[in-house]
Amino acid sequence: MSFNTFIKAVEILDLFLAKKTALGATEISESLSIPRSTTYKYLSTLKDHRFLDYDSETNKFFLGFKFFEFGALVQSQITIDKIALPMMTKLHQEVQETVILSALVNDKAYCLERVGNDTGIVFVMQRGSHLPLHCGASSLILLAYLDDEEIDRFLKTAVLKKYTANTITDPELLRKRLAAIREAGFACSDQEVDIGGRAISAPIFNHLGKIYAGLGVVGPMQRMTDERLEKIKVLIMQYAHEITMKYQSSDAL
Repeated sequence: MSFNTFIKAVEILDLFLAKKTALGATEISESLSIPRSTTYKYLSTLKDHRFLDYDSETNKFFLGFKFFEFGALVQSQITIDKIALPMMTKLHQEVQETVILSALVNDKAYCLERVGNDTGIVFVMQRGSHLPLHCGASSLILLAYLDDEEIDRFLKTAVLKKYTANTITDPELLRKRLAAIREAGFACSDQEVDIGGRAISAPIFNHLGKIYAGLGVVGPMQRMTDERLEKIKVLIMQYAHEITMKYQSSDAL
């Protein structure tokens, strides 16, 4: 790779950081005054190395999982997943359902850590996998606590795909849902991503009071009854608060 090629690749990545949204090849080409044919070559190379990912439905590129890996690498030795894991294990022992730690990366909810046995249920997130931000408790808790400007940007630019009959795809209805989650202090979801799954999640904040992660419990609807969700809600909010306190103490150092 020549030095000029490297510079152009950096400029493309910087454009994603500046725009804070997915971008099409034409928009990138015009913004950086790069021929479209050359732009496609850069994008293909960046995608091959996981610096970018591609959404075939929107024909747009977005920052890839490689940046998630870099972010994890440069974190301090005391990271949120290390702080959360012991308490996630305790929560799992109490509820006997899968416990998930999620974080917002490039408008998606990534699974940082999970505790629970594989059950063959498709909706259980694996470590490093991600869900769309507009549905599911582990995602919605992250979206609900963003600044209003960030929520507005997301609702104006995101493609709200319908996964099940329960997935909300109307921006205004979703905005009302997010306000309700914020007021309640937790998020519940009922078969919004996969049929048969229910979940509940609570927020974890950094020392600035900003949303940093979400603590979630997911399981099959046969076990996650309304009555049981009420009991899990008390526990998950308690554990999320404890993780917040521990993380804020380490984050402020």
